[in-house]
Amino acid sequence: MNTTPKPCRNCGGNEQYSQEVSANGGHGPALLPLGFFAFAKFEIRVCGGCGLVDWFVPDRLMPKVKAKFTRER
Repeated sequence: MNTTPKPCRNCGGNEQYSQEVSANGGHGPALLPLGFFAFAKFEIRVCGGCGLVDWFVPDRLMPKVKAKFTRER
């Protein structure tokens, strides 16, 4: 993911926190179905000012997303 922090799109704040979390559903559906052994993850970013949460696919998983998903036109 881009390591240059951008201001929050909601409040313009620069206090951002991030962490990678599993995209596998556990007891629910897989949120990023890339295959059984893909170990899909999201990077979530939370604004420390307003609490807005953004979800991103890590750069290393984008080739799998592009191969598995249909590109919109």
